[in-house]
Amino acid sequence: MALPAEYGLCAGSEDMRIQPNQMLCGFPAKQIRDLLRGANQFVTIEYAAHVLGCSPETAREVIESLKQDAYLEGPLEGREYWELTLKGSQLRAATAAKPISRKTAERLVKELLSRVGEINDSPDYLMRVSCVAVFGSYLREVEVLSDLDIGYCLQPKATEPAEHQRLWHEQIKAEEVNGRRFGNIPERVCWPHIKVVQALRGRARSLSLEPLDGLIEQMPPDFRYKILYGELLP
Repeated sequence: MALPAEYGLCAGSEDMRIQPNQMLCGFPAKQIRDLLRGANQFVTIEYAAHVLGCSPETAREVIESLKQDAYLEGPLEGREYWELTLKGSQLRAATAAKPISRKTAERLVKELLSRVGEINDSPDYLMRVSCVAVFGSYLREVEVLSDLDIGYCLQPKATEPAEHQRLWHEQIKAEEVNGRRFGNIPERVCWPHIKVVQALRGRARSLSLEPLDGLIEQMPPDFRYKILYGELLP
């Protein structure tokens, strides 16, 4: 399902912005962006059909189109899972929000770091935020930013792997008992991680979050970032 060039997203540098009424793979670009955000790192036909409200056949066409345009790669051997590429991660982080001032970005940073403390102090979260870094337009000498690009690292709070695994499974089961319906298997398996990321984001629409270690692996050697909290562990 090849798409015309005019369906592409605006990506002048390391920032990617979704324009109003923009379409991608026959759906609003924001909906495709949200599909990749909710999928964590892997996309399945079942999950795509659920999020997009379409048939499995249409979902497969969308996935194949995203693969053709280098947003996804796969499927993984023996499974119908497609994995996000660097370009897919950029789309996942794309913003549809209006540009923000540096003053607003500085306020968002302050609020973010406050939420880091709350997450790390709360027993409701199984992972602690060990590192927070900023990258993108925040590091450039501009007064108007496309959004606030944040990289983060998480570490288990439990010191013993067996205890961490037990708590992980218990939290997933507790969510299901309380009525949560997960969209796909990766979302269920990764829920304790996703829960922390959602809390880290809060209600900040202009905040773009990406795992820092994955960014560093995917980006070129001159990728610039500034650590705001903690340290990047090996």
